[in-house]
Amino acid sequence: MEISVIVCTYNRSTRLRKTLASFPKLVFDRPLWELIIVDNNSKDDTKQICAEFLQNCTLNARYIFEDKPGLSEARNRGVREAQGKIIVFVDDDVDIPSTYLLEVKKGFETFEPMCVGGRVLLDPSLEKPTWWDERCDGAAGKFDRGDSVIVAEPNDRELTGIGANMCFRRAALEKYGAFRTDLGRKGVALKTGEDAEMFRRLREHGERVLYVPTVLLYHSPSQERFSKRYLRRLYYALGEWRFSNDSDFPECTVSILNVPRWRYRRLLMSCMRMLLSAAVGDRKEAFWQELTLLNCVGYFVAAWNIRRLL
Repeated sequence: MEISVIVCTYNRSTRLRKTLASFPKLVFDRPLWELIIVDNNSKDDTKQICAEFLQNCTLNARYIFEDKPGLSEARNRGVREAQGKIIVFVDDDVDIPSTYLLEVKKGFETFEPMCVGGRVLLDPSLEKPTWWDERCDGAAGKFDRGDSVIVAEPNDRELTGIGANMCFRRAALEKYGAFRTDLGRKGVALKTGEDAEMFRRLREHGERVLYVPTVLLYHSPSQERFSKRYLRRLYYALGEWRFSNDSDFPECTVSILNVPRWRYRRLLMSCMRMLLSAAVGDRKEAFWQELTLLNCVGYFVAAWNIRRLL
């Protein structure tokens, strides 16, 4: 078995059906890869959707039920069940080009990495609200670092990939351990960072971690991600994650109450820009500055909570 593809899913049966429909179209020798669907205790008709798919397809595919809540728990269960030398994670709301696995294999054979992060573009047919700012595309699941292969440095703060499209040698996960279960989404809670932490863990141990743009798929999230309520919650949560991530890379700068001094300036500037944009009627810019402000607030709250516990 060369490749195991793991799809972790939670309460997205309608979108999952479309994602599953991509797999029979993949151009890759079927005996050489397997599909593992990990249902993370969904409450909708996910189990029925998966049963229908498995009954009507000829793929080497399995359905696994994982009752421990959390995306990291589901991913770790998928790894335990997988038999492939390369383990691929894709989200349950993506469309996968037919040559996807060929590009995954080529990336590992050509560059010999331990980990590959792929490119994720938004489905061109997605309908975005009129107020949408392209700077929010990342929050909707886009990840694009360009057309060239990037070799990550050990102390690289830039993301090499995201959980929607990431691939590992099985040996890497066996050697360096599972995904952290204190990170990653749990139910409707917008926690994150388990994917970035795994990339960083491998880099810190000197392993070769790459961004390979030809390992491409298309993200087609639900309309919930294009709501202001969702974006506000997400940017606050990303601020919390940023503090956790920065804690592993202490800055050589003056800090006040566990927060680098320059972040206070950023907080003040975001607040001023938000008010100014609102005053001149630039609603799109005002909302973007609001998101930036919420990101700062999430960072500050996480920092102060940690300080209070010390």
